[in-house]
Amino acid sequence: MDDNQTKKWIGFHNTSSARQELPLNVRMAWERALQRKIDPHSACPLEVPIDAKAKIKADNKRLFVCTQSLFHATKYMIKENGKFCLLLFSKEGVLLATYHYDQMKDWLHDHKINVWTNWSEDFTGPNIFSIGIQEKTGTSMIGAENYAHIFTNGAWYFSSILDGNDDLLGGLALVTTIDNEIGRASCRERV
Repeated sequence: MDDNQTKKWIGFHNTSSARQELPLNVRMAWERALQRKIDPHSACPLEVPIDAKAKIKADNKRLFVCTQSLFHATKYMIKENGKFCLLLFSKEGVLLATYHYDQMKDWLHDHKINVWTNWSEDFTGPNIFSIGIQEKTGTSMIGAENYAHIFTNGAWYFSSILDGNDDLLGGLALVTTIDNEIGRASCRERV
């Protein structure tokens, strides 16, 4: 873990004055999580029950179809710099698919980023999905801005996926490690 991000994260959890640094939407979500007493040390996405998977898959068939060409087009970019991962979410917050190369496999596992997990704010506190799905434009969460400690070692970017009628289908996140060049640059921009 990045020591500077961990120190900031501890500060955000310890005092409301430190949280003033957070973007307003993130700060408000942190306050909700603190009121609900979500433990930031153990918060992580919960696995979806096996009997719910078939319905979720059927409900999101259109989303899968819409994103396949995007994933095909970006696979070479991801392969060139293997420390990237794309995460596909249903509009309800279920992680439906991950697209990455082997360099990210262990990092994803260590950070409990698994397909068929629910990223609802109720389980994980504020996270890239719960914040991003509320925005029609893109959003990002860098390191210490993540409520759950397990996500502080990443730079996260999110965009909602809308159909031609502006109906929400789901969301797409790009994640990279803080030690990646883009992750380090994002941390510097937020200072």
